[in-house]
Amino acid sequence: MSPTRTWLVLDFDGVVCDALSECAALTRAAAGPGPGLPTLDEAIAALTPQLLARFASVRPYCRTLADFMVTNAVTAAVTSREEFEAAKAAAGPELLDAQAAHAQQIRDAWRADEPEAWLDMHIPYAGVPDLIRGAGGPVAIVSNKDGESIDAILTHLGLRGDVAIIAGACADKPAAVARLIGEHASASFIDDNLANVFAVAAVPRVRSLWATWGYHSREDITQALTAGVPTLALGELAAVA
Repeated sequence: MSPTRTWLVLDFDGVVCDALSECAALTRAAAGPGPGLPTLDEAIAALTPQLLARFASVRPYCRTLADFMVTNAVTAAVTSREEFEAAKAAAGPELLDAQAAHAQQIRDAWRADEPEAWLDMHIPYAGVPDLIRGAGGPVAIVSNKDGESIDAILTHLGLRGDVAIIAGACADKPAAVARLIGEHASASFIDDNLANVFAVAAVPRVRSLWATWGYHSREDITQALTAGVPTLALGELAAVA
């Protein structure tokens, strides 16, 4: 049987929205002293240019919220995946998971208590809202970001009605995409994380594309070119429809 419909499946941070400052402030706040939940203003005030640069160097290697917390375990910018993995191993999963859980509590509080300021920290990439609205088939978001936050941001952007499925807090994207399309549908999957692009490319009937506008490293660029990974630039979004 031929595919009955084609899904458009998108990652969120780095594909739909740029949330680098929000994620950096959240990561820094999660390492703060004590169990208290800092306000968004307090977290932003504590985010120095050096901390933001350090987070930006770690971000391309992150697939989970716990990975973000590696930023709190390094004192200088990360320059390679090898450095990232070494810092992650040295910090250990217990610390990283604990900080990630605290970070989620902080994000939940910001979303509930300071919604306007928090929502404004999520900037949609040019052309992506039009891609979602004009998709020829159903649209899904498959992201490690929690589903409640994605729902709130899409609603704020006027896009919630154009997205059929939100799979948030997703740690296994290939499995999520496979479940989504079932036995007969197909999909175009777009992610800025190269490891996710490789993994989802193994799912039958999925065209897996690397978003070149998100968060990536020089290593990613070299690897993508060497492997001949299908890429997608913002100026090429019309080709996806």
